Amino acid sequence: MKVWEVVRVLILVALAGVVHGGLFDKDDTTEDEVCYGDLGCFNTGYPFLDPPYRAVSVLPESPEAIATTFHLNTRKNPSLAQVLLNTDSASLLNSFFDPAKETKIICHGFTENGDKQWVVDMAMALLNYGDYNVIRVNWNEGSLALYSKSTANTRVVGAELSLLIDRIKAVYNITGQSIHLVGHSLGGHVMGYAGERQGDIGRITGLDPAGPYFEATDPRVRLDETDAVFVDVIHTNVNPIWTLGMGIYQPSGHLDFYVNGGDDQTGCDQSVTQDIITEGGFIDGMELQYDRGMKETVSSK
Repeated sequence: MKVWEVVRVLILVALAGVVHGGLFDKDDTTEDEVCYGDLGCFNTGYPFLDPPYRAVSVLPESPEAIATTFHLNTRKNPSLAQVLLNTDSASLLNSFFDPAKETKIICHGFTENGDKQWVVDMAMALLNYGDYNVIRVNWNEGSLALYSKSTANTRVVGAELSLLIDRIKAVYNITGQSIHLVGHSLGGHVMGYAGERQGDIGRITGLDPAGPYFEATDPRVRLDETDAVFVDVIHTNVNPIWTLGMGIYQPSGHLDFYVNGGDDQTGCDQSVTQDIITEGGFIDGMELQYDRGMKETVSSK
């Protein structure tokens, strides 16, 4: 295994709270709160610091550093997305967004981006299934930090998405009942934060919401059933962290599905070590279970 891959394994150890402070999770500021205008303030205290379940709490990066963008696809523009701004009503009014239709919003997770193949496939599958507004959230820059920082960044991304939903509601005089949020990994918790701020989102679907730093924490920290009128969660990778499972195990919605028991998925019949070897690297091997789960989810729609 290459040195850089070993480093990534050690980072995963840090995720579980085994390593606290020092090389992996040292915050470069002495402040325990930061405020970002309309997004509000974010602190590192309880419930976001809650040992042993969340032994590390750091401040999120700025919106400028995270660089979140929102991309609209509809049946009128299935291939060429339109960028929506949560600060500019004109970006909505000049787009193909149709308030008479349901809105599906998809958010990726750790180390991913809004153009990841499964995200695009899901957007296209939704448009084939129904005449929706489909919005892809891209917070790639914020998801590439160390896991502890990326975890903190989800709070800012959730607030940014909530501002976009506020603008959609204000421009078109609609409620959150027609909005369905879909989030994978850390993106599942992004949707939880957005839903918590909104209070009237019709549905949130969590696709393997991340487990490390979220398992057994206060509901305010993670996706839970209070974040939308209906919350459903699909679990496909709930193995313990030391076996490289990354999904949350505990029930997190009104309805929780544990596909094949929630762990080894179809096509992932090898050991984790074999996956790492045959998939060409640590991250690829770790993501195999996730990817299988995403493919099953997309194909079932």
